[in-house]
Amino acid sequence: MGGVVAVFSTRSEFSSAIPAHELFDNAEKIRAAGLSLNLVCQQYPTRSLRRKIADGGHGCFLFLDPRGRYIGEREKEEGFPLGDLAALTRINIELLLKLRDNLGSNSGNLRIGVYDEPLRYNIIIVDDSKCVFQPYLPETRGVESPTLVAMREAEDGAIFKTFDEVLSSLEERSSFL
Repeated sequence: MGGVVAVFSTRSEFSSAIPAHELFDNAEKIRAAGLSLNLVCQQYPTRSLRRKIADGGHGCFLFLDPRGRYIGEREKEEGFPLGDLAALTRINIELLLKLRDNLGSNSGNLRIGVYDEPLRYNIIIVDDSKCVFQPYLPETRGVESPTLVAMREAEDGAIFKTFDEVLSSLEERSSFL
């Protein structure tokens, strides 16, 4: 299974089985990339994320650029009016920027970036050991896509390593705010 330890039919099923607080509460490092990163920005308390970063934790969050070409393509594909997903993404980015502005000397521990390329995966890596990933399927909202969990140390960890490389590569190509 390449280190895959759980499979869910949808992100909703995943969120019911593993709520955001279970995924993030004890984390020291969170890296994520996707469209709007609602799991981090809408389902996890900002106060908890702020405390985590203020206490020396690290976060790197990459969003599909709300001003870019590819968010418009995704809006069309999902059947949203132009600007709807971009607006949600901007709200989530602004939330994290505001949080970062209030971190003082630890503000460098929170990196926020954007990328403008075809949307393929939502990837969240916690403490360099657990990876939650899901594909973005044609004409299907992300919340309706299968969601998988892989561990670095489980079996051979090949799936974790693959998605860690994908996320690292995307970090290199992103523009940081």
